[in-house]
Amino acid sequence: MSRAINESEKDDGFYVPNLVHSVDGLIHDSVYDKIPECLRPIVDIGSNRQERDVLLIGAITVISGCLPNIYGLYDNRMVYPNLFAFIDAPAGAGKGILNHLRLLGKPIHMSRIEATRAAMEGFEERKSEMKSKNEDPSSLPVPKQKLLFIPANSSASSFINTLTENDEMGILFSTEADTLANSLTQDWGNFSDVLRCAFHHESVEMQRRANREYLVVVEPRLSVMLTGTNGQFKRLIPNTENGLFSRFMFYTMKSVPQFKDVFSQRDTVPGQVCGTLGDRLLELFQRLQSYLEPVQLSLNPH
Repeated sequence: MSRAINESEKDDGFYVPNLVHSVDGLIHDSVYDKIPECLRPIVDIGSNRQERDVLLIGAITVISGCLPNIYGLYDNRMVYPNLFAFIDAPAGAGKGILNHLRLLGKPIHMSRIEATRAAMEGFEERKSEMKSKNEDPSSLPVPKQKLLFIPANSSASSFINTLTENDEMGILFSTEADTLANSLTQDWGNFSDVLRCAFHHESVEMQRRANREYLVVVEPRLSVMLTGTNGQFKRLIPNTENGLFSRFMFYTMKSVPQFKDVFSQRDTVPGQVCGTLGDRLLELFQRLQSYLEPVQLSLNPH
C-alpha cells in the first residue's frame, strides 16, 4: 500500500521509495520520549531511524548483561535482566554501527581481566615461595579467568567453564553471526542447548571425559547480542521449530541504496559516547556486586 511522502521524510537517511517506507515495525517516536537520559546520547548516534532503533535494542541487550544482583518475579519464578537480540541486516544497511556498543561493557571486561592478571601474579609468587620451602604447591587453587564478554567460537566445555568462573554470568557479543553458527555445527562447540537453558536460567551440567571433572551452572545469566545477514541467521536458526527462535528479539534492517558521506564531520563521536556510558556502567556493576543481598525489582499493579 502506498501513501503520500512529504519532503521531510525524503530527507530521512534510510528513505527508499516503495521499500523501506512501506515496512512497519519501526519503534514509535513516543518510546524515545520516555527512555532514560543516559541512553539518549547512544540513540542520537544513529543517522537515521533504523540505526536509532538497533542502537536502542543493542544497548539495552548489552546493559542487561551488566546488572548483577538484580532479579524480578515472573510467573512465580526468579528472572534476571538478561536479553537475547539478533539484528538481521543485508550488506550496507548500517549494522556496523553496533560495533560501538561493545564499548559499553569494555571497562567491566578489562577490569575483570586485570583482576585475573593480578591474581595470577600473586599465585605465581606464592607457588615460587612454597617451592623454595620444599612445599607442594599443587594444592594452591588456580585463579579463575574473569571476564564479561565470552568468545562466540568457544567449545561447549570452555563456554560452560567460563560461565562457572564468572559468577554464572556473561555476554555473548558477535557482529558476525557466522562465528557462533560455525561453533554450534561442530561436535566440540555445540552448546545450543546451553543457550536455550540460559535464557530461562535453567541449570546446565557437563562432565569432562578426560579428567572426569564435573561442571554445573546452577542459574546461568547470559545476554546475547548478535548481528548478521539473513543467510547467517538461517544457518544459526534454520527454522521456527528450533528452540533458539523463541528466545530472541529480532529486528530486520533494510538496505540503504543511498550514498553515505563518510568524510562528513558530526558533533558526536560514537566511541566516546559509548565509552563514557561504559565507565558509568563499571561503577554501577561494582556497586551492585558489593550488595550482600540481591535487589528485587517489582512492578506495582498500575
